[in-house]
Amino acid sequence: FPADPGCTSVTDNTEANPQCSDGLDNDSDGQIDFPADTSCPNADANTEVTQCSDGLDNDGDTFIDLVDPTCGGVPSNNAESTQCSDGIDNDADTFIDFPADIGCSSLQDTNETNSPQCSDGRDNDGNGIIDYPNEPGCTTATDVFEGPDCSDTIDNDMDGAADAPDPGCAGPTDYNELANALSRSCSDGIDNDGDGAIDFPADAGCASAWDDVEYSPTGGGIVIVVNPATLPNGITGTFYAAALSATGGLTPYTFAVSAGSLPPGLTLAADGTLAGNPTTVGTFAFTVTATDLNGFTGTRSYSVTVGAPPVLRVPVPALSIWSLLALLALISAVAWAGLRR
Repeated sequence: FPADPGCTSVTDNTEANPQCSDGLDNDSDGQIDFPADTSCPNADANTEVTQCSDGLDNDGDTFIDLVDPTCGGVPSNNAESTQCSDGIDNDADTFIDFPADIGCSSLQDTNETNSPQCSDGRDNDGNGIIDYPNEPGCTTATDVFEGPDCSDTIDNDMDGAADAPDPGCAGPTDYNELANALSRSCSDGIDNDGDGAIDFPADAGCASAWDDVEYSPTGGGIVIVVNPATLPNGITGTFYAAALSATGGLTPYTFAVSAGSLPPGLTLAADGTLAGNPTTVGTFAFTVTATDLNGFTGTRSYSVTVGAPPVLRVPVPALSIWSLLALLALISAVAWAGLRR
């Protein structure tokens, strides 16, 4: 082994040639070896007898050899029963055998597990177009469903709703989950996510030209920027107000403190309004996260210093020495007059 075809492995106990190349009519069917003996799939096969040529009803379906539809008319097939002909739902998808189970390409198929519809070589939705990238219902070759976006159970436009509940779906046959969309973002000639790249394949957020959106949570193409860059400081007891905003995603945005803490007395509303009456002197660091309509996020860290209100001081005018002497004389006169009473 491997030079001698009679050896199937280094542990084989005989160098005798396989039955399909030993010059003998091992199954007494009048045919010798491959390719004359149709029961031999190749010259290295070590038996001239297969389930489809042994004269037995191996799977108990009352059909023997080539009469058994699972043999497919091929004597060298060595299984009268496969996952696609055994009457069992082997992949637990509620469909059994060929042709009901789309995972079965024929009765001879040994695996009932479904291939993704967008790469299985079939026109699963009956529109005359087969598989990705030709099929408009396929975003990638691994899509399990070849039909319209509005009936594939997937949130294709990442708005939190899929199929019928999605306001962008006019009906189950709508190919696009985006409302009033006449074309898809990845083939409309527009830089929809503002990353400098347009459509598939230039935009890394596009899985294909049929993709509804030009960005993906893992593929980049979307950067949420929280503004402003800095916030004003505050004074205890004095009303404080600032407005946060965001760019780079789809509105509306929601804002929240994701780290640190606000100055006591201030609150951040979901719309980005930071307001209140600061109550504590100090410097407070915190991080704000903005989340857009599709769930993309951006953050910015801030530091706000709250100080005490200024002390009110009344200036006293300076007096000359003569003015002071005159003032003392006046005070003394008033005091003497009081004593005389």
